[in-house]
Amino acid sequence: MGALLGFIVGLGAVVGGLVAVVARRGQRGSSERAEGMLIEQQARREVERVRSEVSALHAHSGITGTFGASRLTRR
Repeated sequence: MGALLGFIVGLGAVVGGLVAVVARRGQRGSSERAEGMLIEQQARREVERVRSEVSALHAHSGITGTFGASRLTRR
C-alpha cells in the first residue's frame, strides 16, 4: 500500500511539473512568435534585396541565365 501511495504522489509531482512548464511556455509564446515573425520578415526583405542586386548586376554586365548556371553544365 505504501508503494502505491508513493507512486501516486510521484505521478502527481510529475504532472504538476509538466503543467508548470506548459503554463510558462504559454505566457511567453506570443512575444516570441512576434519576434520570430519580425526576424523572418527582415530575412525575406534581405533576400529580395540581394536578388534584385544580382539581377541588376546581370542586366548591366550582359550575363544571361540563372545565378550559378554555368557551374552546373557538364563539360
